[in-house]
Amino acid sequence: MMNAKQITVKDLQGATYTLIEKIGEGGQGTVLKTDHANLVVKITNKLPENQLKEVRKQFQNVMRLPLRELKIALPLSLLQLKNRTGYVMELMGGLESLSSQIERMYTLEGQLDIIKYRDTGSFARRLLILKELAETLAKLHGKGLAFGDLSPHNIFVSTSIEHHQVWLIDADNIHYAEQSNQHHFYTKGYAAPELIRNETGTNIQTDAWSFAVIALQLLTHTHPFN
Repeated sequence: MMNAKQITVKDLQGATYTLIEKIGEGGQGTVLKTDHANLVVKITNKLPENQLKEVRKQFQNVMRLPLRELKIALPLSLLQLKNRTGYVMELMGGLESLSSQIERMYTLEGQLDIIKYRDTGSFARRLLILKELAETLAKLHGKGLAFGDLSPHNIFVSTSIEHHQVWLIDADNIHYAEQSNQHHFYTKGYAAPELIRNETGTNIQTDAWSFAVIALQLLTHTHPFN
């Protein structure tokens, strides 16, 4: 992926964004903080032209979904990019990825550090984070929609341990759950077996699988497949 230092991008309305730092990365692309308060951008990896058209259309479809009242960072405008595509989204300040908080609990040797565990909040805070996540997923599923690629990398939570705000990013994979043949991305270690075997697209059941893996990892500090 590109070096964010001093790189600028424009959206289709002509607004310019300077890329400050990378705050998330997945199989499809990278999320970066910009010089605009509470605005971040997602930029895909390089794609062939036929896939670019498909992904741009997917981003535009998500912008039309009824999601404004949910705690999901939604695409606001598409970016003008060569060999890539992307979009601008709003993300409130004071948040970091759940994967960052999980990683901070461990030593360099991979052992759980009790002091670092304490510094990322109590067991009660972890339950509240999961409650907030479950509520957002329930509202999304209630609309007949599936999130798709659910993992700690695209779950953003309060940096301060005094709070437990939860927001989802990478909303571009959201689609109606009955579209089982929908092209999908997933994160290794959090995807349901039927996704990995390419037997189905993402749906409410595959979201539930990913949520269960995340809950086990957050509460017991044991990833079921590691």
